[in-house]
Amino acid sequence: MSEKEMRLEIARKTMRQYYEKFAIHHKIWIRKLMENFVGRDGFNVHTMMLADRYKTPEDQMIALFASLLVRDKGVNIIMQQTNKLYSILTEHPYEWFNNFGYIPFGDATMRDKLTLYSVRCGQICDLLDSLMDIQKMASSIQSYLQVVMKRADGVEVVKHAIGEGAKIKDIDYVLPLMLIRMSHKKGLGLGIVDIDDSQLLPWNSDVRMFLNTFSMPTDKFSADEKIEMMGFESKSDFFYAYLAYKDLMTRYSTECRRYATTFRTRMTLRCDRENMHTFDMKKILPPLE
Repeated sequence: MSEKEMRLEIARKTMRQYYEKFAIHHKIWIRKLMENFVGRDGFNVHTMMLADRYKTPEDQMIALFASLLVRDKGVNIIMQQTNKLYSILTEHPYEWFNNFGYIPFGDATMRDKLTLYSVRCGQICDLLDSLMDIQKMASSIQSYLQVVMKRADGVEVVKHAIGEGAKIKDIDYVLPLMLIRMSHKKGLGLGIVDIDDSQLLPWNSDVRMFLNTFSMPTDKFSADEKIEMMGFESKSDFFYAYLAYKDLMTRYSTECRRYATTFRTRMTLRCDRENMHTFDMKKILPPLE
């Protein structure tokens, strides 16, 4: 190693040691926050349970994409919406899709009719028409996803490919959840498309802000290294933690803003009093619920 490389490695080791001491309580708290979020209804995967009614990967995939249109308005309404979608998609969604069963929803006489509460028939047509374009271009939706999701901006590419006409609510939230559900092979995952977990994180400005707030504020570590330092085994766990923190902010905005500002400031101003700072940070942790 050159002298420059040795100095860099020493600096990185020192910063890691500081973070481990300073963020010891934070890492426990953020992990528990994420686990609580995943374990309750607010996780939002229940809006995509329509796919579990089908057995083939092709049928499940069409159902998952269609479920992006479901509005989260409580269990009873979600059940009504998914039942309505099931009746539209039929018992064989992929066959219905390939036979252009959705085309009538785009007719001028139907486009503006409401179907899933605030969702119009035209939105269903636009979403599935975009999927058909993808299938024609890449031979299958699965092959398209497997190619595109190897890119760093894969989530963004998929978001734009399914079209603006569908007007999917909170797409930056629900699309990554859908892709995670589609690709994971355990827990809630269906494992119907082979997508590397590392490609599922949407790198928008809000996610980057969350990462930079609660990790070492330096370019000496990559995003992957910062996520690992924060105690997350995968990028999907990190994304769940981001969603959980955003959800917590809706109820404890003052506490979260104070905590985030103090955390970022003290990480930036690193000093030798990390033990006192660690104790002080524990006292202002926002409630977990």
